[in-house]
Amino acid sequence: MPLSLRTTPTPSTHLEDDDSDMESPPPSPPRLTYSKYSKRSSRTPQPLPVFNTPSPFRRITSYSPDGGLPKSSSAAYPPTITEAVTDSEADSSGSVVDDDEWTHGDFEIRSADGVRFRVPSYLVLASSPVFRDAHALNNGIHKITFLDSTYETAPVLRLWLQHVSQGLITVSLTLPHFKELTLFLLKWEMESCLNNLSAHLEVAVRRRLLGPTEAFVVAACAGDVSLCHLVLTVFRQDTWPNATTTRSFTDRLRGKVGESVWDPRYWSASFWEAVPQRYLFAVARAYGEGNNEDGALAIRFKEYLLLLGDWS
Repeated sequence: MPLSLRTTPTPSTHLEDDDSDMESPPPSPPRLTYSKYSKRSSRTPQPLPVFNTPSPFRRITSYSPDGGLPKSSSAAYPPTITEAVTDSEADSSGSVVDDDEWTHGDFEIRSADGVRFRVPSYLVLASSPVFRDAHALNNGIHKITFLDSTYETAPVLRLWLQHVSQGLITVSLTLPHFKELTLFLLKWEMESCLNNLSAHLEVAVRRRLLGPTEAFVVAACAGDVSLCHLVLTVFRQDTWPNATTTRSFTDRLRGKVGESVWDPRYWSASFWEAVPQRYLFAVARAYGEGNNEDGALAIRFKEYLLLLGDWS
């Protein structure tokens, strides 16, 4: 009798189409997350606030020429060229007025005291490499708003625009706004304008068309050692004159009437504040050694500047 073998499928080979009888795996316990800001927290840590990367044209909020001409102002603290506010905002607030002379041009400039200048763009871009670079990086924006209320005001901008448009600058006895103009040119790296300004001042000093203290303040702030040397040579015997009736920049520089303008004992507080410290030190030490005839004062002044490391 033949034998018949009955095989039973093993669980590994027995497949069921309906898995309703199968038990679902137990739910996993809640996962706790930890934050570096709290010891046990079931909440994921919130991202830290993202600060904007400093713009390559961040504005210098203050400028203190304590050592004359900086080596490179744009390398360490590049100034900011900011886009001006819209016309509707300016007109509604009434804080912006148009300049009487500069009313036509494709480039708009606004001073820190709220005066709008419309000038040809080539005058602006040709005067400063900083302006050219900012114009290229900002998709050709034709607006600049200056923010420094010390030396980016309307009178300073008028002097600058007169220079870049006509190639000359009006030099008067008291040099109003010339110190601020010098700081403006330094900030925006207008080297050609600075050289031209020094040339005009040199002619005026040789003709004694300027006051000694006013000329020295501008020359020292510009870091022009040669012009300082010339001022000390031409005006080596000048004394403090009587103050005028107007409270001008010149009057605020007045020292003791009848005393030498280079004697530090009789300098006014405003003169101490207006001139960079190394230049004050060099003049004071040079004058203190006496014998200030025949250009000796100017020679010793330059020697002390060399000792301080100023080789300009």
